Amino acid sequence: MTFNVLPARADCPGPGCPAINNIFEFASDAGNLSTMVSAIDAAGLRETLESDSEFTIFAPTDEAFANLPSGTMEDLLKPENKDQLLAIISLHIIPGRVLISESPSNVVVSSVNGFDLDIQNGATPSINGVNISQTNTEVSNGLVQKIDAVLFKPM
Repeated sequence: MTFNVLPARADCPGPGCPAINNIFEFASDAGNLSTMVSAIDAAGLRETLESDSEFTIFAPTDEAFANLPSGTMEDLLKPENKDQLLAIISLHIIPGRVLISESPSNVVVSSVNGFDLDIQNGATPSINGVNISQTNTEVSNGLVQKIDAVLFKPM
């Protein structure tokens, strides 16, 4: 697999344009990203992920969030923990489009908060050791890559 950072699209007039709206709308309609949607809202990132700016989001599924220690998400979603939640959710967002395609490779990319993320090839592609379970879902303002666990900055 190769990982390419694609240039931003000014427009998309042709038949290959994505029918799905923006990142936030896709996540809201996905059915298994509702916890991520709640976290995006609580972190104050909804407007950013609805904008025309292009991002790739590595979105943990609801199951990934459910695997966190009991009470973790409930605590993070409290208004007094917004900064901590924002830091965690920002680890999952990369400026531009990071396309995962089909030849062997790996790449290090930086999240919007400047943290390096290591994308690796293998039988299943991964980011910082977390499986990417669904790749390259194109939306109007970027790409959504579903992942099997929540990313955390190492201490």
